Amino acid sequence: MMAPNSRSNKRKGNSMFQCRFTKETTLPWGLSWMLLLALSFPLTAQPPAEEARTSPRPDAAEAYDLRIALNKDEAILIEIKTKMSGTVSMTLDGRTVKNKTDRTEQLTLVDQYTKIDDDNKHYEMSRYYAKALAKADGDIRDSSLNGAMIRYTQKDGQINLTLAEGRLFDVKLKGRLLTEYHWIGPWFALPGQQALNEEFSVDLAPLLLTVTGAEGEVVLEKSRFKLMSVDTRNNTASLEGAVEWKEIAEDEDMTGGIDYIATAEIKIDLEKKHLHSLNLKGTGNVYGKARTGNGEMGGSLAFSSAIVTKTGSAVTRVLKAKPTYRDVRRTIHLAGVQLSLPSHWAETAKDRSKSIVGYTRTLAPGNPVIQVQRLKIGDIPLDELMRQTETVMRGNGQSPVLKKVKSAISTGFSTDLDENGQHFHTEFYRLNRTDWLAYKLVSNKDMPKEAKREYDKGRKSLRLIKSN
Repeated sequence: MMAPNSRSNKRKGNSMFQCRFTKETTLPWGLSWMLLLALSFPLTAQPPAEEARTSPRPDAAEAYDLRIALNKDEAILIEIKTKMSGTVSMTLDGRTVKNKTDRTEQLTLVDQYTKIDDDNKHYEMSRYYAKALAKADGDIRDSSLNGAMIRYTQKDGQINLTLAEGRLFDVKLKGRLLTEYHWIGPWFALPGQQALNEEFSVDLAPLLLTVTGAEGEVVLEKSRFKLMSVDTRNNTASLEGAVEWKEIAEDEDMTGGIDYIATAEIKIDLEKKHLHSLNLKGTGNVYGKARTGNGEMGGSLAFSSAIVTKTGSAVTRVLKAKPTYRDVRRTIHLAGVQLSLPSHWAETAKDRSKSIVGYTRTLAPGNPVIQVQRLKIGDIPLDELMRQTETVMRGNGQSPVLKKVKSAISTGFSTDLDENGQHFHTEFYRLNRTDWLAYKLVSNKDMPKEAKREYDKGRKSLRLIKSN
């Protein structure tokens, strides 16, 4: 068959902390994780060049066909385990704070091609994120991709991707997932006539974007391999090489990146023409600089990633299992609080001028939104604030229902209001003498009961932190 393969050594994810959603459109924890640590469509694109993924074995005994093939309707399980540890420091106004860090990530993916039409260059495939789990320094950091099915189509020179079952899409990940298309299978270009101990290049940039969880841009600087041996009894080829790449990312506060150097081992099943395993081990150099002021970030990391593929009953077991959505602690410096929400709640909005952060429940139906906002109201007694709030709302022609509520932060009050087919439930809690926290749930009639329970559980998890 024919299928896409990029010759480019530059891959893009998305700029960090972009927070919009769409139903058609990219674990995350590359540089964005480092920055946070130091500081405490229908989507279309031009496809790359086409290259065959199947070919006959060469006649020459000294050469081997290493190319990976894909078969229609064959599901392949991909298990990825990545570890990263080291020290990251932040220097500001001559003062340096160092943090030791340790992170692990587990990805369990199922890839499948459902249409292969080489004549018309029409391909359809899917990638199921059965697990997208991560822990950083003891805290759960699971991705909003956990449990998501991504469907890809290439037709008429365009690549499109959508989410199955009405799930919403975290737009800040769309660039990364579009790039992931180029190694679905799992697949990457390997030579069809390769002799032992001869050097050749392999474009691993799309795969590196996945294993590091990069949200920025991955630039592959070196990826040279040799065919070291062929086990004719097991029909397995062993490749060894050296890989160097940069992760370049930026947000509204900082620019920076991570420079990686790694050794790599690849095993190819020559009979099935599948990737059998891939192992990376190396180091990363972290760097960053504040856009304003004299803040700088630096550090060093030890990095390893192991990829193994399976077929048959292992795939069936994974597809039958229900996704597990663990609670992820969210640190909201703009509001000065922490709360925990399941991983399928993804950040959708951030407005620094209004000290507000929003999260959307990506699972269908309803897709309710939770908003957390810090308000400077003044030194007003609780009962008086309730009275003033009701007076203002009724003066605007609204009919709110107010009552007192409690959280771990303080005793407050709530308002309930129905307007334009939506229900607005907002709770107010005093943070200090003058500042209050607004904890809001915006929903419609399609919101499932589980969403309200998750909102209530989030309230119980609210804790104060030191504001920036």
